[in-house]
Parts: sequence; C-alpha cells; structure tokens
Amino acid sequence: MLIVGAGIAGLLMATALKRAGIGYKIIDQAARLSDEGAGICLPANAIEGLQALGLKDTVVQAAQVVERVSYLKPGGEVITTASLLEPPLNCQPFVALPRRDLVEIIGRDILDDICFDCYPVKTINHSSNISITLNNGDSDRYDLVIAADGIHSSTRDRQFAKRGTMDLGVGCWRFIVDTPLPQLQPQYYIGRTDAFMLYPLPNGQVYCYAQAADKHQHYTNADAQPLLQQLFAHYCPDVRRVIDQAEGIITGRLESVLSREVYSGRIVAIGDALHGCPPSLQQGVGLTVEDVLALSAALQQDSIEQALAQFKAARLARLGWVINESNKVINLASKGNNPLVRMVRNYILRKHGPANVVAWRKILQHDV
Repeated sequence: MLIVGAGIAGLLMATALKRAGIGYKIIDQAARLSDEGAGICLPANAIEGLQALGLKDTVVQAAQVVERVSYLKPGGEVITTASLLEPPLNCQPFVALPRRDLVEIIGRDILDDICFDCYPVKTINHSSNISITLNNGDSDRYDLVIAADGIHSSTRDRQFAKRGTMDLGVGCWRFIVDTPLPQLQPQYYIGRTDAFMLYPLPNGQVYCYAQAADKHQHYTNADAQPLLQQLFAHYCPDVRRVIDQAEGIITGRLESVLSREVYSGRIVAIGDALHGCPPSLQQGVGLTVEDVLALSAALQQDSIEQALAQFKAARLARLGWVINESNKVINLASKGNNPLVRMVRNYILRKHGPANVVAWRKILQHDV
C-alpha cells in the first residue's frame, strides 16, 4: 500500500498499518517532516483514538490539559462557560500542544520509512490494483493508495469527480506566543464577523487563533501583525497583548473540501484530504485518527473492495455532520454585523453552552 503524505494523517496511517502488520510505503514531496504550524487542540475523541494507537501517554505528557471552555464578548464579558470534567466529556483529557511536537511524537517510529522529495506524477486505476509513477521515475503497482496529502490533495483530485475546496470567505491567522497568562483556560472571544481564541500550551506558551470575514481576500497579502492590531483593537487587553508580541504569524483562509466520495477505484482519502473544513469544532486530528483506525481495521478483515465500502459506510455520515456543522458556525459568524443575529447567537450560547462543547458531547455519544 502507498501512503501519499507524511503529515499527521499519513504518519498516523503508517502507525496503524505497522501495528497491524500490513506492509506500506510512505512518501512526501517535502525534504523533511514539516515543523510548520502553530498549536493543535485535541478533544477527547482525538485522545481516545491516540490511545488505541499506543500514543496517548506520550502526547498527554507533552501537552497542556484543560478543564473548561469559555465564550466571551470582545471586551471580556463572559457569555457562557462549560466544564470538560462532566460526562461524557471526562472520558478522556482535552489537551493542546505545539503542532511540531505532535508531529515529532507520532513520527518517531515512522521517520526511517519515509521517502522524502517524492510524489506521484501519474496515476492509473486498474481493476485489481493501481499503478503509480513518481517524480523520480520509479513506477510500481499497489493494492491501495491512501491520499493523506492534505486539504489540497492532488492525489484525491486526480481521481475524484468533485475536486478542490470551497472558500468560505474568511481569513485566519495562527501563532504561538511566550506570553504567560496565569490560570488560562481556553477562551473564545466572538465579535461581529471576527473571533479570537486563546488556548494554553505547555511551558507558559499560548496558542492564538484569529479569524475575520474577508470575502474579497483583501487580507491575504497584508502584513499580518499590523492588520491584526487594527482588526482586534477593540478586544480586551489580553488579546491585544498577544498580538503585540506575535511573531511568525501563519496567514490562511478557511476552506471546506467539496467531495464526499471517500474513495474512487483504489484511491481512498483520509484526514484533511477527506474532511478538511474550518476548525470550528477542532476535529481535524480527532476525525483523522478515527479514519485511520476504521480503515486499518477494515483492511485486516476484508478484501480491498469490501474494506473500502465498509470504511465509507462507517465514516460518511459522521464526517458529513462535522463538516456541515463546522461550515454552519462560519456561515452564522458571517452574519454577525446584524445586531439581531448577534443577540440570537448569544442567547443560544447562554442556553446551550459553547458550540464546540455541544458538538463534542454529540461526537462522544456517537449521536452524529
């Protein structure tokens, strides 16, 4: 089997296949494992999946455990708070850590297996296998190709009927600061069509995430720090302080994968290649490790064709719900300039609690 992409999804897939005794080859177009990115937030279902792969203890030891989530107005007035120590949320810890640390942990036993500077240039689906030609001229046939090459997966888009992503009209920024905020628990400040998150990391660091409506992409090429200082000037002192001290800000846009095919012929997508969407519910790693466990289990029990059908049946409804809910949060945020919409939004939050916590409960109860 060929795994295309040695990011979080590819590394986890290789880990699962290795534990199952299933042979694989893993390739990545980069020259080494990526250390780019800011923070990673791991809800309970992500930790549950990492536990099944034997990775939980190492990840939790390297992470910051959190106990509650609060949504606030830009000035700091609390809208709603929820404890993560109540059932079913307390089935596993909720943690956060720098992305590079997570990649290093899950890549330790896989690193020597990765063929770097390597990517497919030609793909032919046959009835019983798939032939792949790589950029270095090598060509081989595989029982299965696993597309783990991210939200803009070229492996997926070569074969799936619906290709690419949908731009959601929102700019986003990520960075980590060494600004101690004592006793910090996750805080989500929600404004009109903007929002800012503060999430504690180990060693007194803080993971910061910001987003703002940007339908016409005016912010894409702007100097990030002055722009954030302008966009969030009306936010509370803690937010303004971390922006003032920000370095290495990663600028992006919120997108959502269009295809719901899951697989085509002998190519199957996992991770962001399958369900890349806004981080509204922080399910990127959680869904990915679920993908990995479901696919590896199916491959141990059935033929490739049966395994792929089983994988799709097990995952499609759950993935579709998370994608739709994540997009819905962004769509609602885009209407925040309307005072009535903000009033209704805050009322719903006060009544039901933080939107991500509400979703986490459903996910953990397998109510989606």
